[in-house]
Amino acid sequence: MKQEAERKEESIGHFYTLQLKFLFGNPTSAPGNCYQKVDICYQMKKIRNQELFEEIIENLATNGYAIAEEVFDKAVLSGLHARLLEHIVQRDLQVAAIGNHLQPVKNTSVRSDKIKWIDEHTDDPFEQAFTREVKELCDYLNRTCYTGIRGFEFHYACFEKGAFYKRHLDRFRNDESRKFSMITYLNETWTAADGGQLVLYLPNETVTIEPEWGRTIIFKSEQIEHEVL
Repeated sequence: MKQEAERKEESIGHFYTLQLKFLFGNPTSAPGNCYQKVDICYQMKKIRNQELFEEIIENLATNGYAIAEEVFDKAVLSGLHARLLEHIVQRDLQVAAIGNHLQPVKNTSVRSDKIKWIDEHTDDPFEQAFTREVKELCDYLNRTCYTGIRGFEFHYACFEKGAFYKRHLDRFRNDESRKFSMITYLNETWTAADGGQLVLYLPNETVTIEPEWGRTIIFKSEQIEHEVL
């Protein structure tokens, strides 16, 4: 299965994203300082996350978007990447639609990527780990910025060579529930020739972002029009 997935990856030339829309051990045999080390690691991670979240909040408030590196562990990103390759081999991905779930329309002149929605009750350990990290960010935003995020949904996206998503907003005309959009890239060997750059159309400038491995972008769904080249 792994070899088949790798052959498939080499043959189609594409880039991957994971997109979100917001709505150990035996205690008796452990060394005496084990718990202290675990607690220190936990506290260091907590401090790191808080610093990272504050940076994201500052950029959202100032620019309407934020770019962050290494939001998620490399092991989690690799696991998600492998899971997506399995979906591609099994032909689980479907041509993406535009519009919300009540009025979905497939229009490949506007959007030609393929997606796979992730079940919120997934039993995949890497998807679970990813979800936990996202929930931690949402909880922090709610606690410090009163954003009122009550849930989120996310999917894998595969843009084969030549695929695109034209300029659009992530908020629907008949649905104002989306507050923020979040994209994390799963491209281990991306090059400019693969395409797939994200373009953000801001009031006074246009920002082009390269979809490099592990990079995460967060922006306000109702304010920033964007496009995938």
